[in-house]
Amino acid sequence: MCGRQLAVVRYTDRPAKWITMTLGRGGFRQLHAVTRSALPGGDEIGVDGGRLAVVGASVGGNTAAVVSLMAKNKQGPAIRFQGLMWPAPVASCYPYRTGGGAEGRGGIGRGVVEKLISSVAGIMRQSADLAILPRYRSLQTHEVSEKSASDFVTIADRESEALLAEGLARLLPEATIVGEEAAHADPALLDRLGDALCWIIDPLDGTNNFAAGKPPFGILVALAERGETIAGWIYDPLTGRCCHARRGGGAFVNGERVNSVGSGQARPVVAIALELVDPRRIATTQKLLEHHFSTVANPRCAAEQYARIALGQNDIAFFNRTFAWDHAAGVLFLNEAGGKAARYDGSPYRVNDDRVGLLAAATPPMWDRMIELLRAN
Repeated sequence: MCGRQLAVVRYTDRPAKWITMTLGRGGFRQLHAVTRSALPGGDEIGVDGGRLAVVGASVGGNTAAVVSLMAKNKQGPAIRFQGLMWPAPVASCYPYRTGGGAEGRGGIGRGVVEKLISSVAGIMRQSADLAILPRYRSLQTHEVSEKSASDFVTIADRESEALLAEGLARLLPEATIVGEEAAHADPALLDRLGDALCWIIDPLDGTNNFAAGKPPFGILVALAERGETIAGWIYDPLTGRCCHARRGGGAFVNGERVNSVGSGQARPVVAIALELVDPRRIATTQKLLEHHFSTVANPRCAAEQYARIALGQNDIAFFNRTFAWDHAAGVLFLNEAGGKAARYDGSPYRVNDDRVGLLAAATPPMWDRMIELLRAN
């Protein structure tokens, strides 16, 4: 995927209508509004000398469906885009920004962030209800694919991201949007994480668990300002638990303030999957765990892991990969709850920092103790 801005594709019920869609340099310029009574797979629409082909479309019931589009242009390669189709009439189209952020704009006020809290949570619930839960334990083989070794993506990931992006863009249209699946398709989006304002989306964290038909899995959304997370949300579709935090404003679960104090166990509880630990630290980590800690299985879902630490189920977690969509919301939530998540050198986590390695603990003293043990060994 390329370009600076995409319009989320929507249509009205009778007749169906495609809304203007614009891409920047290297792609087609514009898809003019086209009215059609139906959109069966295979329909083609002329686009400024190229063609836009509807390669798959389906609508049923009162839920949203996804349409996959391919745009071809003489000046560039094929461009694939997934947008939303709605069975109910709609009147407008909102921008889904994949580039062109909010550089040069002033910072966002606390009052604005506070007003976003419930709206973002509502968008996440809608995404879960429309895109994720209907496919839980009912995925078809063709709806699951492998992005890389043991790293899966499903149609639920893609539909959820499209829903979230559309809703978030409507709330704060000046912000860049970086979603996990969009960034996988276009890695250049990662360069926008440090923009003046940036929405960061993990549309379905714990995809491997979801694809296997088991919990946990969740949705993560964060809002960052020039690389620093200023608000974060963590939603559990199965339980409806919604965690949120605002920089300097505390951490909350379903509206109730929470304080991270640890599990209270004599041997702190560490959730760990050694295959996810920095390879340089595996031997040291194994030795430490045997002598000082109790271990439990890592849930393979950052959305769940941060909540477990803040709520006293686990005490410590090690992370090797630190992608912004996995950690921006959780790090803020844990830190605002009174815990500590930071780089091994003690520096704060920033969404535009691509280093590996992150340590999370229920309390700052617990974090300090683990670092001392790591350094001593």
